Amino acid sequence: MLNVLALFTVIAVCSGKVQNVNRPPYKDIAARARYVVHRADWAVVNTISTQPRMTGLAFSNTNALADGLPDNSTGVPYFYVSPLDVSIQDIVTNNSVTVSFSEAEFNDIEDCIITSGGDPESPLCTRLVLIGKMVSVIEQSERDFAKKALFTRHPLMPTWPESHNWEFMKLDIKDLWIIDFFGGGKHIPVEDYFNANPGYN
Repeated sequence: MLNVLALFTVIAVCSGKVQNVNRPPYKDIAARARYVVHRADWAVVNTISTQPRMTGLAFSNTNALADGLPDNSTGVPYFYVSPLDVSIQDIVTNNSVTVSFSEAEFNDIEDCIITSGGDPESPLCTRLVLIGKMVSVIEQSERDFAKKALFTRHPLMPTWPESHNWEFMKLDIKDLWIIDFFGGGKHIPVEDYFNANPGYN
């Protein structure tokens, strides 16, 4: 097993996939949270289902997102969504959601792919949960920004069918929970999160 891990380490290093560029230290949990949200291309959105056979049960769905442009992190997750999506149908009834992230998505974090053997439940592989309300983006200037951010990160979005009535939404964050090292999860004050440097600015 150790030989396999050693070989994987050599392959990963030689391929250039092991890098912790601008990754904030684990002790700065607010900055680490901002870093994770800014780097993420997608996350798991959790709602309370309103669908037949699932009414009242927790429901999870993967959604693409962006919190800004590559050189402009806002910390606010923006989404491009359709009312045909069952998660959005849930949100119409109850817009309280949690959005879950894992550094395992990035596939280039040494703590995740080498030290932890690729296990996303390792405390060294940051897990982040944002708790809040999913709301429509109303102001035109913010809608323009969300569109630019999302379409830059996800260039196929403009080709999605117009008949699906796509809309821009964002998460109004009320609380944050993170595990990025041993010792259990921690809550992050929302103000600290938005004041933190995500490592890209």
